[in-house]
Amino acid sequence: MVRKIQKIRKRGEDLFDVIKKDLNRVFNNLTRNVDKHVNKTVENVLYKTKMDFKNPRLDITQNEKNVEINVSLPGIKKKDIILNLTKDRVEITAEHSEFRKQKKPTSYMESQEHMGFYRVITLPSDLDVDNSEAKFSDENLKLIIPKIKKKPKKPLVIR
Repeated sequence: MVRKIQKIRKRGEDLFDVIKKDLNRVFNNLTRNVDKHVNKTVENVLYKTKMDFKNPRLDITQNEKNVEINVSLPGIKKKDIILNLTKDRVEITAEHSEFRKQKKPTSYMESQEHMGFYRVITLPSDLDVDNSEAKFSDENLKLIIPKIKKKPKKPLVIR
C-alpha cells in the first residue's frame, strides 16, 4: 500500500482522486453485477409463469348500469380459467396443457401443447365488484360488473 502511494505521488496525482476513482470503479462493478442478478431474480419471480403467456383480445363496454368485459380465450376450457377480482382490478389467467400420444403399427408420436393467457385490467372506482358475475361459453369469457348506484345530491341548506 505504501509503495502504491509513493507511485501516485511520483506521478503528481492527488491521492484522494485516485481513491475516489478506485471506489467508483468498485461500486460500479458491484452495482452492475447486483442489478443483473436482481433483475433476473425479479423476472423469474414475477414472470416465471406468465413469461410465455399471450394477452387475450378483449372488449370493454359500459352503460348506465354496468361495465362488461368480453375476453376471447381460444383453446381454453372453463376449468383452466382463474379470475381474481378486487375493487380496483381484474386479473385473468388461463392456462391449458395437453399431452398426446399416437401409436400406430409403423410409427409413434408424442406431442405436448401449452398455451396461456394473462391480462390485468384496471377498474374504475364506481363499481360494485361484490355483485359481479362471470359467464364462459364458446371460448369467450364475459364479466359483468354493476356500477354503484349513485344517490342524487341534496343541496345543503346554509343557516
